[in-house]
Order: sequence, then structure tokens, then C-alpha cells
Amino acid sequence: MRQTTLIITILLITTFFNSSCTTTKEKNSEMLSVNIDKVSDTELPIKMSEIVESFDIVKFENKREALLDASNSSISISDNYIAFMNNSRIMLFSRDGKFIRTIGNYGRGPGEWFVIKQLQIDESKGVLLINQSNFSHNILEYSLEGRFIKKIPTPFPKEEYSFKILNHDTIVVVGFSFGTEDSSIVFMQDYNGNLLNYYPSHLITTAFC
Repeated sequence: MRQTTLIITILLITTFFNSSCTTTKEKNSEMLSVNIDKVSDTELPIKMSEIVESFDIVKFENKREALLDASNSSISISDNYIAFMNNSRIMLFSRDGKFIRTIGNYGRGPGEWFVIKQLQIDESKGVLLINQSNFSHNILEYSLEGRFIKKIPTPFPKEEYSFKILNHDTIVVVGFSFGTEDSSIVFMQDYNGNLLNYYPSHLITTAFC
């Protein structure tokens, strides 16, 4: 339960800061001003050990089909894999930087993706989940071998989504619609699109606004 609450909180913070903050700005029209002259330039040293338990330096394979550029828009890391959304390609690497394959194809046909917002690797199931968002109410599921498996429907038709794999049977999703009173909802679903639990928008508004 504690892990569920943490994941829902992280998703809510991400979604509300990216989307619903527009409503807050409209209500609070006062401009925030900062006196730059009073800003201190004193450096406060912070040891990396205070904020990071461990880290890895990964050198990615340097060959033509594995080249990465600055257009990375999403990344997912598991115990043995790293997935990038890179220049209209989903690229799968091992954790030591070896290029494995591309997954799926750019387009609007069956099993293709168009606008990707988020990637999530579920290594125990051997799958990659893709959040297309932008009015597409499905999460795409691919095998790590690159095979398209299925579309996972989402129970609520929202325009924007952010999701997190809670465990290997449950996905936590934050949905958000623009310009409606009942704009946001957090819900849990399984890998077949069945609704498991949900938190209505009025509860979210009470807790976060």
C-alpha cells in the first residue's frame, strides 16, 4: 500500500505540473517577482553520496544502427535493459550498452506508434509498454524481441496519460482531459484493460489544490 501511494503521488505531481497547472495560473493572476540583487551566489557543496546510493556509467555501442542523438524523449531502465525513444525509433540496449534491436515502427498502422510519451520495461513479462497519449486511449505492448503483442485499452477516455507499472499484473495510470470540470483521474488496471480501482477527480482536487 505504501508503494502504491508513492507511485500515485509521483504520477500526480508529474501530470499536474505538466498539465493542470494552467487552471491554477488562471486563478492566481498575480505576477511573481524576484529581486535578483538579493540572490546569493554562495555555493553550497553537496556530496553525491548524500543523494545517490549508486550509479553506473554506460558507454553505448558506437555503430551506425546504434547511434543516439539529442532527440531522446523517453527512456526506461530495467535490471538488464535500457530502452530509448530516439529520432523516431525505439532502441533497445543491454545495461552494458550493447545495441540489441529496434522495437516497433513509426506510423499509424496496426502495431505502429505515432507520438510516444513514455516507455516502460516489464522485464519479468519480457515486454515493453508504450504510452502514445495524444488522444490515443491505448497502451501498446511489445515483446522485448520486437514483436507487437496487443493494444491495452484504458478504461477512461482521457486526452493525456502517464502510467507506471506497479507490479507485474497492475498498471497505475493518471488520466487528464483539457477544459473539463471532471478533468483528472487516477486508476489501476490490469494488462487486459480491466479496471481494478480508481480515485475520482474530486478527491484528487481536494488533496492537491
